[in-house]
Amino acid sequence: MATHRVPTLETFGWQHPVIGAQAGPPPTPAKGDRYIINHANPSGAWTGHPYEIATYDGAAWIYAVPNIGWFCFLNASPWILYHYSESLLWEEYTTTPSLHANSHKALAADAIKLDELAAPTDVTTLDATTSLHGLLMKLGGGTTNFLRADGTWAAPPKPTYDATYKCLLFDI
Repeated sequence: MATHRVPTLETFGWQHPVIGAQAGPPPTPAKGDRYIINHANPSGAWTGHPYEIATYDGAAWIYAVPNIGWFCFLNASPWILYHYSESLLWEEYTTTPSLHANSHKALAADAIKLDELAAPTDVTTLDATTSLHGLLMKLGGGTTNFLRADGTWAAPPKPTYDATYKCLLFDI
């Protein structure tokens, strides 16, 4: 069965994985092999196709001209993610790990208090033991206090019995 390219799929940002990123074609490619031509002056059959993706169809190379924003994995161990940038180059795509990610003690299963973050955000699970995020105050005096509408903690009022209405009254 013949392999056919679908040009509209080539405009998608995520491309099929490639075997390598190099300046020249391999000496004996197999049908379906894909490479990023990661050089301004490629050699051999890739001459004239800088920074394109080359796919071998069994007889010749087919080239895809990348669009800015394309991503492509290098199928190796470990996998490497390449990104086609505004500088018109394929670059290894990396992100800077967060401060917390560098200090994991239990392979990302360790708990983190919001107070420990350098720049706390409101997307972290919040509880009453945190104080620096500005959304909850620490409990003042254990669980016998409640949070008042003005943001302060106070002890619950003691009720008084109203004999006329036969009910408890709370002075808040």
